[in-house]
Amino acid sequence: MNVTLLAVSLGFAAFVIMMLLMRIRRTEHVADELAVEFLHMRQQLAQALAAREEAHAQRQALFDVTPDPTILIDAEHRIISCNAAAQGLGVFETGRSLIESTRSFELDLLAEEA
Repeated sequence: MNVTLLAVSLGFAAFVIMMLLMRIRRTEHVADELAVEFLHMRQQLAQALAAREEAHAQRQALFDVTPDPTILIDAEHRIISCNAAAQGLGVFETGRSLIESTRSFELDLLAEEA
């Protein structure tokens, strides 16, 4: 009787080990799929960042060669950037609000309407 119980126990243990090995293989397969997907996403991110950088460089080059004073402002009317012509006026300072820099309510209203 003890031999039968031992054989059943060993059979059950072998079954449990097989199930665990199958689960490990599935987990490894999922991990491999996730690694491939991660590398793909990493490549996509690198491409998107490179495209963004190129677009920024093109915008900046166009911005820099514009002969007219040109400023970029954010939604709160803070000056983000200004070209050489605008800097030459000595009025615009990056980080300050448009109204602080120009003291012109009319210009600030124009920016609000844009």
